[in-house]
Amino acid sequence: MQGKPVIRHRRKPVTAGGVLRALAILGYLIFALFPVFIMISISFTDKYSIMGLDTPLWPENPITRNYVRIWESIPLLRYIKNSLIVCVATVVISLFLSVPASYGLSRFNFRGKRVFTMSTLATQLFPGITMLLPLYLIYVNITKVTGIPMTNTYHGLVIAFATFGIPYSIWMMKSYFDSIPIDLEEAAKVDGCTQLKAMVRVILPLVVPGIVATALFVFLLAWNNVMFAGVLTDSSTRTFATGLQEYASESSTEYGQLMAACSVTTVPIILLFFIFQRHFVSGLTGGAVKG
Repeated sequence: MQGKPVIRHRRKPVTAGGVLRALAILGYLIFALFPVFIMISISFTDKYSIMGLDTPLWPENPITRNYVRIWESIPLLRYIKNSLIVCVATVVISLFLSVPASYGLSRFNFRGKRVFTMSTLATQLFPGITMLLPLYLIYVNITKVTGIPMTNTYHGLVIAFATFGIPYSIWMMKSYFDSIPIDLEEAAKVDGCTQLKAMVRVILPLVVPGIVATALFVFLLAWNNVMFAGVLTDSSTRTFATGLQEYASESSTEYGQLMAACSVTTVPIILLFFIFQRHFVSGLTGGAVKG
């Protein structure tokens, strides 16, 4: 009985270009991960050993006291809960409004489409600080007229974050809808589907990677926002990003506890990225090529 032929894979020869490429990637990884390493290192360092440029790269006697005291110094858990509530609500509202809008921009021609598209893009050209005072005055006037509190509330902060998340989501999702062939919807219509059913049953399952990528971007946009959260919140609605400022006082700053708090909250975000990495990467690249 004749045995199966042995398939031998030839190893690609090592070239100077390949070595340089590997060194460049390694250098970039070191450059990108070095701040994370310093953050973790300081979180295990006693505050008396933190001396600016003379701080050791890794403490000689690592301590875990900073990770215990971060929960005692400030109500960190409440700030994290506030951030999760605001960020999740911002993502839901942004996707709920941007997905139909981006689908309409991708599939239909109507009067004013170009103006609306350019206006949506123009909102991303203005720095956020230019909108802070007008938005705050709008909130104050709404409260005066209707009696509905807008500042120092969850819904007020969600609306503020959504004003930036929705335009970005529309542009990102539109490029992804453009990559889906319109023939799929035409085939669904032949089978008896309406335009809405074709979008829900055929198109939306195909754009899940784009939705996931957009959701992660909007989530991080809201999670890291300090400017609006610092003005529109109080002690009961303060988010994690602004709550970290309480580790600093007039006389000193607890850098060890500050870095420990950042480490505790950074790890879940990194794990979230790795869980949805496949959808995230395909969502970024899928909309770049039109089918």
